[in-house]
Amino acid sequence: MSPFQAHILSNILLTPMLAAVVLFLVPASRVNAIRAIGVVAAAVTTVLAVWLFFAYDRQAAGFQFLSKVPWVPSLGIAYQVGVDGISVAMVLLTAIVFLAGALVSCSVQTRVKDFYILLAALVSGVFGVFVSLDLFFFYFFYELAVVPMYLLIGYWGSGDKEYATMKLTLYLTAGAIVALIGLLMLYFSGLTPTPTFDLLELKRAVETTGGLSLQRQQLLFPILLVGFATIAPMWPLHSWSPIGHAAAPAAASMMHAGVLMKLGSYAIIRIAMTLLPQGEEQSVGGFDVYVVVGNKDNDMSDVAQKSNQVRVPKAAMSQLSGKFYTYTLELLIERGLNKISLGVVDQISNTSGFTREQIIAQNN
Repeated sequence: MSPFQAHILSNILLTPMLAAVVLFLVPASRVNAIRAIGVVAAAVTTVLAVWLFFAYDRQAAGFQFLSKVPWVPSLGIAYQVGVDGISVAMVLLTAIVFLAGALVSCSVQTRVKDFYILLAALVSGVFGVFVSLDLFFFYFFYELAVVPMYLLIGYWGSGDKEYATMKLTLYLTAGAIVALIGLLMLYFSGLTPTPTFDLLELKRAVETTGGLSLQRQQLLFPILLVGFATIAPMWPLHSWSPIGHAAAPAAASMMHAGVLMKLGSYAIIRIAMTLLPQGEEQSVGGFDVYVVVGNKDNDMSDVAQKSNQVRVPKAAMSQLSGKFYTYTLELLIERGLNKISLGVVDQISNTSGFTREQIIAQNN
């Protein structure tokens, strides 16, 4: 593997971070230069993501482009990245939405420098979630992807943006705390001889030893499910999302509809379902009912909703919650690339539709 291939994931992850640092050093008065840097960074990231997508070996499958650097060995923490069929497609989707968002944001007139810095930080967090194979860094990037949304909506948003920001903050903070509790319980569960955040090592332990006892999996799985379901967003923890969509600026809405709504489902698949398979199997019946009820609730509220700015994200949530479990049951883990590749096109279409409504609303 060439040095370029060995570090491709780190390059994708660090490009928006580097752009944020460069933007920090550029005077706020140089608006055109700031916009150019933001767009160029997004374009470079997209080119790298496209190369990664087509370089991924579908026949070999599994995790590829692995890279690991020990961080705190005594605590089992390491910077470890890699992609499989699911995450490689999500990296591509994130890059495409980032580029579209950077281009759309050229219409932003106030505090342009701060806007692009926050957008780049948000994208870095999203990339980090999709490529991290260490639970410590996974959670770090998970929070990094969420925090900029508060500021983007609170300052550059429209309508009832204060209420939307407060509700988003309360819901996602509560969900993050629950998810953190679940991850720490998993870390200290004794699944491996010494506690570790290494997702691959934890996965191997499940495959070789059968994992935790059924009772412990039945306890841990709902905790992780509830924690990550908040950002999915899945009923009944979803009410912050349509309001946040409607209030957010166009680029933030694109990231929200196109990418952020997938972080929770991705985390459930990558962590909860992978490391707690028996806990997931015991929840199948109840989860089927849960998905149906959630879809019906979204459908009924969608019919009553007159605002397209709220209707589109509600439709996206209904689609996402309905497809999430279906994809998982239909060999998502084994054939993630083929299934999700279709979903990438689908979600880009959904995102572009919502963005069109958002831009029209903001210009009126």
